[in-house]
Amino acid sequence: MCFSPEASFTATAVLITAGIVAVKEAKFTAKVAFAVIPILFAVQQFAEGMLWLALQNPYHDNWRKPATYVFLVFAQVVWPFWVPFSIYLMEKKQPARTILKGFAIAGGLLAIYLFLRIITSPITASIDCNHIYYNLDVPQYSLILVDIFYLVFVILPPFISSARKTSLLGVIIVLSLLITEIFYTKALISVWCFFAAILSVIVIYVLRKMPRPLEKDYKDFHSY
Repeated sequence: MCFSPEASFTATAVLITAGIVAVKEAKFTAKVAFAVIPILFAVQQFAEGMLWLALQNPYHDNWRKPATYVFLVFAQVVWPFWVPFSIYLMEKKQPARTILKGFAIAGGLLAIYLFLRIITSPITASIDCNHIYYNLDVPQYSLILVDIFYLVFVILPPFISSARKTSLLGVIIVLSLLITEIFYTKALISVWCFFAAILSVIVIYVLRKMPRPLEKDYKDFHSY
């Protein structure tokens, strides 16, 4: 399977469309944060598309650094916080709501650490075997430990939630991770994010399987 700027930009268009549909489905309730996941992925994929162009054409080299940082901020900083936070906002039942709140707080702390790591560590991006390889110059033990926490905060919340079908999102994330780890280990960050982005259209299905919003939901949304 080959990836390219065209693949990233096509994914961007698909995800923006899916995100708009999802937001309309959420109807401005507490589900909106969950509904915008495809739109956030669209921004991430657009940044990687710009990075592809910069790496392939020296004329666009001035885009390389900002595109690299935008992609990595979304890939490593946004998701460990946004996934548990968005699912927490939808949760109505205890103790799941309390647990998800803890995940959101812990994910936020990890996001702050990862943001600081990105802006303070040497980072390079290069094309390797038709994929983009991101190299962060940090100790290996740090990468492994942080990756474990990252995966916990991204994968577990969909299974903890009592909302219907959110576990399906968790299953898809796990499967996409396993496929990427087996076939695209070196380009894990880029390829997994691409698969996760495309598969995030499942958000529409999850929202449609949830109960229709009531007037109370609108009030709850504005109380956060």
